[in-house]
Amino acid sequence: MVPSIGAQDDGLRPRRSYVWREAACKRSAATFDDDGTTRMAGLTTHILDTHGGVPAKGVAVTLRRVTDGQAETLATTVTNADGRTDAPLLAPEATQPGLYELDFAIGPYFRGRGVPLPEPAFLETVTIRFGIADTSRHWHVPLNCSPYGYTTYRGS
Repeated sequence: MVPSIGAQDDGLRPRRSYVWREAACKRSAATFDDDGTTRMAGLTTHILDTHGGVPAKGVAVTLRRVTDGQAETLATTVTNADGRTDAPLLAPEATQPGLYELDFAIGPYFRGRGVPLPEPAFLETVTIRFGIADTSRHWHVPLNCSPYGYTTYRGS
């Protein structure tokens, strides 16, 4: 039996199983050990709009690698209907140890949803600077955001 994500089935939300999540990850960022077992690697993200209670569709995301104080843009994309990117931001083979930055353009996202924001917005762009030390592991950096606050964590 496969456990479901979420505490209880309230009948209001579709339930996603760990099997579904694992299969989605395998399509996007899986690598294989010599014995054929799957392990995750690379970098992914997703964005949840905590103001509206929905995945944040259409947010521009930029990934940069920071070396000696200089930032090099590695990827620019837009989130899909699930608040995720269609492909990993970094494929396993492109992941290197070091400092990275993710920019999330949430000001334009909230304006596009009709949320009244002051000019300038309190949060126009959220930048998260983080480090990757172990390139054999999967790195997931999600963003939970509203017009006036955000949180992040090292996801799985």
